[in-house]
Amino acid sequence: MYNHQWPFEQGQLSWPSVPQQDPDQTLYDTPPGSSAFDYATYSALQGLARPPTPTVPNSSTEQDKDAPQHRVVTVSTYFHPSRFPQSDLILLSSDGIRFYVQKSDIDAASTATVPAFLFFAGHGADDDVVQLPVGGQILTIILSAIYRVPRQLHSPTCDELIEAVDKMPEYALVPKELIAADNPLLHLLLAHAPLRPLDIYALAGHHGIEQLAKPTSSHLLSVSLHHITDALAARIGTTYLRRLFLLHKTRVDTLKQILSQTPRFHPQTKLCDFEAQKKLTRTWALGTTRLAWKLRADTSTQDIKDVFEPLITNLGCGDCMEKLKEQLQDVLETWAIVNCTI
Repeated sequence: MYNHQWPFEQGQLSWPSVPQQDPDQTLYDTPPGSSAFDYATYSALQGLARPPTPTVPNSSTEQDKDAPQHRVVTVSTYFHPSRFPQSDLILLSSDGIRFYVQKSDIDAASTATVPAFLFFAGHGADDDVVQLPVGGQILTIILSAIYRVPRQLHSPTCDELIEAVDKMPEYALVPKELIAADNPLLHLLLAHAPLRPLDIYALAGHHGIEQLAKPTSSHLLSVSLHHITDALAARIGTTYLRRLFLLHKTRVDTLKQILSQTPRFHPQTKLCDFEAQKKLTRTWALGTTRLAWKLRADTSTQDIKDVFEPLITNLGCGDCMEKLKEQLQDVLETWAIVNCTI
């Protein structure tokens, strides 16, 4: 019985060509690409004038065309219909995420923001949705600032926070009015201040956010001001750049003034008269000279102790040692309360 399997090519059967019979030959050549054919099989193939054409079922039937098409919609995890059932405004980010909000809530932050959103109405395929030219994560931060969403519900990066704040004026939002003490966005920004103080301070200076600039400035005491580029200085602005320079200068000048006060002499004794107590003054001067080489706006109390405490043991008089300890303690206490913000 003939049981050869014919190959399929793109839904059609491909048949090997059958050579014409040569009348001078009594035997037939073996068809190309086939080694399992015998004479009887090949003779049977010659009897097939036209092989049957197999039918391939059509995958797209009329019933499939009439079936309803389902569309996948991506919705924000916080600004969704179940949380805002009275939503009267649907925003669509550039990456296809929908946000369900209420106009009245947005008007509470700025009455000009809803018209700014509606300026983009009709730019998308769905007339009921306002498509904005901003990504979903950035739009989440902006709307979270308006609704004062707790910061535990999302964890944006520092760059995303900065971009979102810079985008706010495009939608008639004033960052220095919106980012207040009771707004979780302020605390999100301050959380990045220890690692990105210049970027956060530049953001605060650019938008005039005093409540963000002041606590961030304390993290800039260890930053060398010559690292501030021209572009960064322009973004910070003259007002906040001047306040930062004055902060550094004021702290250094204040520490110099504190250290200029020498220890008081103790009542003279047989072992240590007033002439001998001049060693106490020289020891203090030696300490201030050593400290002057590394005097900075961020000089810590531990830095001061590391310089003066080893010098105490060089004094032979116990009373002089006590006077130097008292002066050192006064310096540490005074320096600790010096203002460290703009």
